[in-house]
This record gives sequence, C-alpha cells and structure tokens, in this order.
Amino acid sequence: MDTVERLTRLGPDARAHVSVPKITGTGGMVLLRSHGNASSVEMEKEDVDEMAFRFAMPVVAWEYPGYGADTRGTPSSASICAAAEQAYDWTARAWPGATIVVMGRSIGTGPACHLARVRPIGALVLQSPFTTIADLAAEHVGWGTGYVCPAIYDNLAAVSEMRAPVLFIHGMRDTLIPRQHSQRLFSAAQKSRMRRAHYAPMADHNAWRQEEDVWMPMDGFLRDMLRLPL
Repeated sequence: MDTVERLTRLGPDARAHVSVPKITGTGGMVLLRSHGNASSVEMEKEDVDEMAFRFAMPVVAWEYPGYGADTRGTPSSASICAAAEQAYDWTARAWPGATIVVMGRSIGTGPACHLARVRPIGALVLQSPFTTIADLAAEHVGWGTGYVCPAIYDNLAAVSEMRAPVLFIHGMRDTLIPRQHSQRLFSAAQKSRMRRAHYAPMADHNAWRQEEDVWMPMDGFLRDMLRLPL
C-alpha cells in the first residue's frame, strides 16, 4: 500500500494509527475515524491504510482508552469522548486548515456525534449508527430500560442540531442496530447542509462489501460535499 503509517500518542489516554497517502488530493480533507465496540485500531489497520489510499487523504484512526494494546485509562462514555476530543485537537494541529471529516461505526458513532456538538467538523459519516443508547437498550432488554439508561451518546440530539453534511450507511440485514435508527437520524438532520443515506441490501452489522457498501457511497458523498457553496 502506497501510504506512510505510524502509531502516534495523541494525549494522556489517546493514541491512533495514522495513515498518510504519499499522494494526496481530496480537497484538503482529513478523516478522523472511530471504530466499533468489538474492534481496535490494530484489527482495522489494513482497512485504515486502504481508506487513506482509496480517498487520497490522511486517516487518523484513534483508539479508545483501555482498548486494543493500549492499557492506559478505563473505557467509559466520558473517557472515550475525552479521547475523541484529544484526537480531534491533535488532527487539527497536525493538518492546520484542513477540513476534518469525522467517521464513526456502531458504538463509535457516539463519540463521532459528540465531536459534531463540541468541535467544528467538515462532515459526518455514520456507519450503523444508533439514535440513543437508551433506545438501543430498550430494544434489546426491554421497553422500561429506556427510562433508566444513562443519557449518554444521544446521536439523535447531535444530528438535530448540526449543519455539517452527513452520510448514513446502514446494512438492511442489521439486527443488532436496525436500519430504522439511521432512518430516524436522517429525518432528524433537518439543519444539515447536505444529507445522504445508503442502505446496503446484503449487509448486516458486521458483514460488509467494503467497496460497494461503504467506500463508493463515501466517495460520492465527499465529492458532492466539495461542490457545496461556502
């Protein structure tokens, strides 16, 4: 792969796999990526390198405290959101003036949407997102759980407030986080300057055809985003 990769310490409890293509050219954009719950930056290193090459932009795939080979910190919504902010701030310093595109997958859509509320992002890409943790818990455990579940990772509120372009990607066969979550989020994103949705007909929560299901929709979205008037 024609990229330069390195493992980088971003802050006290944050580190990232950074992949930079030797040839860049996607409108001065950088992708800041947060992975799913049952993964780590080590497990997704090849995908990250492929994305950097595919989109001709640097990709910063940051790690959660306590995940993967990182033994620092304890994973919680607060520590993960703090690490997300450290990753964003490091990326903004490393590529001053770049448009930061934030991407999250599954549980990673929580800190991704958090960044949309607390940092100026260029765009948001959400793969297999949920509306709120309370909604997800109620679906899998029981309706009453939604009333006692902590108010963390409220993606619905985040997308309702933001103006940044947003792309929702969801598997039609996803039973862990059904596609109705993306549909509700899409409807809520009324203030967004541009919103797109791609529902992959054969994908479930974990099985994806990367090129057809993820990268091609992202490519079209990013190209359309660059054409938006300032």
